[in-house]
Amino acid sequence: MVERGADPNAQSEDHGAALYDAAFHDTFRRFKLLHEGGADPNTRSEYYGIVLYDAAFHGDLIQGGYYGNALQAAAYNGSLEIVKLLLERGADPNKQHGYFGNALQAAAQNNKSLEIVKLLLEHGADPNIQGRHYGNALQAAYYGSLEIVKLLLERGADPNEQGGYYGNALQAAAFYGSLEIVKLLLERGADPNKQGGFYGNALQAAAYNGSLEIVKLLLERGADPIKQGGYYGNALQAAAYNGSLEIVKLLLERGADPIKQGGYYGNALQAAAYNGSLEIVKLLLKRGADPNKQGGYYDNALQAVTRQGNLEMVKLLLSHNADVTIQPKSISRRSLLHVAVESGDLAVLETLWDAGAGIHLTTQDESGSTPLHVAVDKGGVPIAKYILDHGASPDIEDLGDTNSFQLAMRKKNREMVLLLYPKTTAGLSKITASDWRLCSDDVSNCNLEMVSDQSAKVVFRDKSLERELVEMSYPLSGRTELRAHSTDFMNKHRNGKRML
Repeated sequence: MVERGADPNAQSEDHGAALYDAAFHDTFRRFKLLHEGGADPNTRSEYYGIVLYDAAFHGDLIQGGYYGNALQAAAYNGSLEIVKLLLERGADPNKQHGYFGNALQAAAQNNKSLEIVKLLLEHGADPNIQGRHYGNALQAAYYGSLEIVKLLLERGADPNEQGGYYGNALQAAAFYGSLEIVKLLLERGADPNKQGGFYGNALQAAAYNGSLEIVKLLLERGADPIKQGGYYGNALQAAAYNGSLEIVKLLLERGADPIKQGGYYGNALQAAAYNGSLEIVKLLLKRGADPNKQGGYYDNALQAVTRQGNLEMVKLLLSHNADVTIQPKSISRRSLLHVAVESGDLAVLETLWDAGAGIHLTTQDESGSTPLHVAVDKGGVPIAKYILDHGASPDIEDLGDTNSFQLAMRKKNREMVLLLYPKTTAGLSKITASDWRLCSDDVSNCNLEMVSDQSAKVVFRDKSLERELVEMSYPLSGRTELRAHSTDFMNKHRNGKRML
């Protein structure tokens, strides 16, 4: 194409570059041919991002310039010869764009690209340039390439440079469990208490990952175990969630506070409770953790274990005076009883009920749902029966004006409908024939008859009832959907016979 005069930088509406197809079916020979034809290594196209991208990435289709430019794609892919050629033709090693920000960061993330990292540095790549996912090349090298980390440090990379997903290189290495890299970074001046990134600091990242040796090393180098920040709030909560008993013990010995609040789970006890770490929960309680401390995604530790249906843990927390009457503070406003019902574990429900959780029987969550609504929604007949037997009302409506009985019908759960019907005392007149048919066998071509207690006599006083019955043409056709009236039951004071 080049020999025939094709412009290597020409754009087209569909593919962005006239030579896209040749680049897409990449070989080094084809790639070199594109360059010899004059293709600009830094050119972008609107649709595919970079004219030479696919040639650089061995035919991987680009969508929106994921790797930013051909040099970054080749660097990430470990294509040394293509990187050389691009640099010879003027590709800028510090060009910013794409997922990795620049070619050096892309090469550093690939722990087999030591030679490419050397080449990029020789051509002026800045080891401290910031950008995109990993912030800088040193952080991107966290995958475990000790030689790349050494090289970057020798060329001036700052171990305390902030930015990227992990905040800094030390946190990234701690998360990945790269002990030798952590040692090297600390020797070169990395600050173990530097804040930032997803895990807040290196200690929290190591605690989450269960890296006991790295946690020990960081503590020896001055890492603060009560430092707050990051997704889990502190290192103790991260370790508790991970189930790392030895790390939890070590952090507590070094002064970690078991009642410190913050992070996704509010505190370490809630994190351990949710994760089912019985020994960690016991240890935290022994060290003074408060089971009634509010906060975090599940409000408190008891709600967290209840959601998991962990009976042993529920009993443990109750034995340490966990309060079942605490009203929910979260946006969902789901009480402990809501959560117990949702868990579907009857033994857990019975245990909590005996402890006083019945106080939440009529509590409504953000949607107006009661615990009975939740039981019906989950289809848990034994659970629904238990709370019905203990006084739950199927007549309470949610914010959508739907009571538990109506919800059961719309769920087409006949067993639940039959369970709730004898307890339903209000709102039956609002239920349409079509609602009844939802939970019945195939009755599309017949009439339905419902009888509750004894059929009432029809009393005609002012002819209004008689006129309405005539006008409504009872019994209704099986295919008719009409709004029910209070007079459908023939008597306003008792449930009687109704034709549908």
